[in-house]
Amino acid sequence: MLILWPILLLLIKAGLFFYLFQSWQKNGILNWTMMINAEENRKVSILRFFALFTNVKGLKSHSHRRKYLDFLLPKTRRTYEYILSRSFLRSGEYLGLTLRLLLLSVLALIFIKNSILAVVLVCVLNALLVYQLIALREAVDYQLFTRIYPLRNASKSGAVQRILIRVIGFLTLIEIILGLIFIHDRLWLLAIVGINFLLAKFYIKNRLKNKRLTLIFLLFLSRVQNLFLSVLRIFHSSRKLLRHRSGN
Repeated sequence: MLILWPILLLLIKAGLFFYLFQSWQKNGILNWTMMINAEENRKVSILRFFALFTNVKGLKSHSHRRKYLDFLLPKTRRTYEYILSRSFLRSGEYLGLTLRLLLLSVLALIFIKNSILAVVLVCVLNALLVYQLIALREAVDYQLFTRIYPLRNASKSGAVQRILIRVIGFLTLIEIILGLIFIHDRLWLLAIVGINFLLAKFYIKNRLKNKRLTLIFLLFLSRVQNLFLSVLRIFHSSRKLLRHRSGN
């Protein structure tokens, strides 16, 4: 039965290609313009699928006013913090990516019954999100006026850091609330708090200073996560053992 599915999909794809091939030719002459446009549309559709979960270079993103989100803008006189916050809320690239990965984290907490697996997946998604949101630093570099502002480059890095810390705080709040509702072993939620704290306190600041630290920090983060989960696992096992002895 399993062999029939690949055969069926192959036949469907062959039929679709034959139909498109017939539409590409007229009087026995191939219309190369239509074929090139079809190939470009195919590539764009694949890039748009990848763009649901990561930043894709070469794919244009559109900005929208989103006046209903203006209350999220910081009440500050820091130029870069205000401009980058507005860029984050207007751009579908950053805000959309944040909401999509948050949705995946929410679905993991709700539908994955294994508490450890759900928490590890949420931590990985949070780390990937922060890693990709670092690109917010270059969000307004294409504008000429931002290059002649009498501001230091360090002020831009500080603005990005403050924005991402707020994003991490929002993610942590949502994930902890849902974790308290749907996760059975709530002790594992401490791993989410710990990893998000490391991301906010250490990774963002060091990543903005040195691009080479990305791989090293991610490896370190995975080791810390494994160690933290091991400690929680030992604590959880010892707590079960104490309950079992007290029950006897």
